[in-house]
Amino acid sequence: MTVEFPVPTLQTAFTDPLPALREAIAEYAWPSLLRHMGPDPESIIECMKDPKVTKPQPKPVPVHEPPNADEKVDEKVDEKADKKADEKADEEADKKADEEADKKADEGNKKHHWKHTHPQEWRQRKAYAGPLPLMYVPTKDYEVYANALEGYPARVKIYPGMPHTVKDFDTMEPGLLALQFGAQYMVPGGRFTSMYGWDSFFIILGLLSSSEPPDPKLLQVAISMLKQEIYEIENYGALLNANRSYFINRSQPPLLSSTLMVLLPYIKNDTKLVARATAAVVQEYDNVWRCGHRYDKKTGLSRYDGHPATLCRATEPGHYAWMKGLTGDARKRAESGHDTTARLTRTDACDMATVDLNCILYRIESNLAKLHEPSRNWRALAHARRETMLHLMYIPSQGAFFDYNTKTGLVDPSVLSATGVSYPLWCGMVDHDQGIVDNLVKTLMTKLAAPGGVVSNDITDDHRGFRGQWDWPAGWAPHQMLTWLGLMRLNRVKEARDLASRWVSLALETFVNYGCLPEKFDVVSCTSTLNLEYGNQCTGVGDFFGWTTASVEFALQHVLTEEDIRGIEKRMKMVAKNN
Repeated sequence: MTVEFPVPTLQTAFTDPLPALREAIAEYAWPSLLRHMGPDPESIIECMKDPKVTKPQPKPVPVHEPPNADEKVDEKVDEKADKKADEKADEEADKKADEEADKKADEGNKKHHWKHTHPQEWRQRKAYAGPLPLMYVPTKDYEVYANALEGYPARVKIYPGMPHTVKDFDTMEPGLLALQFGAQYMVPGGRFTSMYGWDSFFIILGLLSSSEPPDPKLLQVAISMLKQEIYEIENYGALLNANRSYFINRSQPPLLSSTLMVLLPYIKNDTKLVARATAAVVQEYDNVWRCGHRYDKKTGLSRYDGHPATLCRATEPGHYAWMKGLTGDARKRAESGHDTTARLTRTDACDMATVDLNCILYRIESNLAKLHEPSRNWRALAHARRETMLHLMYIPSQGAFFDYNTKTGLVDPSVLSATGVSYPLWCGMVDHDQGIVDNLVKTLMTKLAAPGGVVSNDITDDHRGFRGQWDWPAGWAPHQMLTWLGLMRLNRVKEARDLASRWVSLALETFVNYGCLPEKFDVVSCTSTLNLEYGNQCTGVGDFFGWTTASVEFALQHVLTEEDIRGIEKRMKMVAKNN
């Protein structure tokens, strides 16, 4: 969605940084990340465009095609060919302009401050230059989408249904997976233009933290996102990495039950929606996380799926070519959300029951117990998982939980990760053991707390042959928010405020200096520049990444006190004055 960045924000960023940031979030960040899947055809087309797919793809698999579908497709492909030359010229012009802009920004190793930039030079969003938009629609909803797009000049392609075999999936043409007609949802930002699985939970926390009570329009979007997560499970079998066809066999951290619980105060009177959401949580729990290769029957623990037989087509070609025998590992990292990290870059990754996943499953079982879901004794299941994790994954002398190899029966203490400290604090499994809580908090504050917030892990070099974007010195919004939530619930408010102050200060300084909130930070050196794989997303003026934006809103509304905020503002005004 194209939204003009507010000029007044530039004029106040150096004199009143925090109000300027919150104005930018309200007037630009959220509107620019918002997508609508109907009812108007333009909004649907915008959702279908995919900047991650720029090359011609294999022909689509015929899946219950509508009458005369072949003629429609031929007509559309002809139009694509007519535009090929223009698109190539546009791409070359964009590339040259980007190179000139980068050269100018780097000149003299000076920071690219807003005060050095004229409004007419602000970066413009690139025009879409990908293949002809394509969407797969569940058969029951095909007619409503077909009617909405009938006669639309772009002449897009839509297909009812989805392939049901891996063979078909491997040859299908990349396209959007439809959500509920008329859906509203937020995308992460940057090159990520779909509704992503675990991003959505953290973004929803941010939407609900926009004000007290939440802004009605943002609350409506948050509830719509919950409905789309339910829709994905009902129609595609899982809460997907994202609603793109190349993610159809890849899930992500299953946070639907947590999304339901934070929205429950606002939807509790809609008993049908609550019932649908609860049923979807149980469906995914049973059919994704408690069966197949993801489930270890011996321990009762679960693993992210990294089995080579279900390798996802979204793995970028050649990206892991240097890692022999790690195809399953690549998929496992992606499904965990932590793509990439040396913690899971290993030949036995498919056998690792990770702390983060099993903490989330503990939270699911606890949430279903609170919801009185009647199909089984959820409290007993949560208790059993807790006892297993304490026995197999917790090392008291190191004050943390560690990933467990279900094949060898060995725990791996070689990497101290935020997942092994923050997730147990967040999920509630150690609430009644003060000794473990104290041990985890001590480890957090002495080994993982960096000047800019919580660092991902302690992998400070490439001794494993690889260091990814989820390794030291990177810090990410999900780890910060789960840490704060856990500490606040356990009444460790001082530590939560301390860590949140560090993170918000770094975010605000980045906004003052660069006019953006990026995907992640180097929380050790307190910069948005990272010399890690993939670099960073949303680092240009006016760019806002969804969960980073949400983390700032959440901290300001629920974690930091007025005194904390005044201290941050005072420091930032000094930074702005010096710049």
